[in-house]
Amino acid sequence: MADENSVYLRVINKNIDYPQQANIMVTPYVSTHPLISDQLRLPPHGGKTRKRKANCYNWKQSKRKRLRQSGKEYINVRGKVIQPRSIKNKKDCKNCCKFKCFEKISEDERKILFNGLWGMSQIEKQHFFSKTTERLDKKRSRTNKVSNSRRKYTYFYNFFVDNIKHRVCKEFYLSTLDISSRQISYYHENKLATGIPAPTKWGKHCKKKCS
Repeated sequence: MADENSVYLRVINKNIDYPQQANIMVTPYVSTHPLISDQLRLPPHGGKTRKRKANCYNWKQSKRKRLRQSGKEYINVRGKVIQPRSIKNKKDCKNCCKFKCFEKISEDERKILFNGLWGMSQIEKQHFFSKTTERLDKKRSRTNKVSNSRRKYTYFYNFFVDNIKHRVCKEFYLSTLDISSRQISYYHENKLATGIPAPTKWGKHCKKKCS
């Protein structure tokens, strides 16, 4: 049976007219697609690459946070330019201060205090407030006032110059450091019973459900 098939194929091949071999032109195939380098090829193990690590330090919000905490000029989320922190001079404190703050502490010493605070981290600032401020219950309340006062505490402010403690008024303290009174009250509201600043809760909030 195999011999009959071979004979049949020979007969068919003789009846086919093939073109002359001299007239056949063979052109090489040239690919128009760019070559893929070995670095861009997918790895052989499943076709997955390693995920790139996030560089949180260079994020815009991280840069904005560092500038804000160091008292420098920055642009907030809304695109508004926030001016840098600077030492302020209150006229009421300079002329009518019972503690004579401007006589105790010079302008150069104020600059040292200002630069020292804004060169600290947030935790170091909390420790600075614990050393230079004090909160006590107010001693007495006036009963002849129609409306009750919401103030429950009395704050004392101090600066240390050459290891000497100087009591200063509230206006002098806040204007020298260019901070708000809310930062002082917030520290005393959240400090521990021992007076040590409470540990931060940054990044430890509870997960919120989307309604």
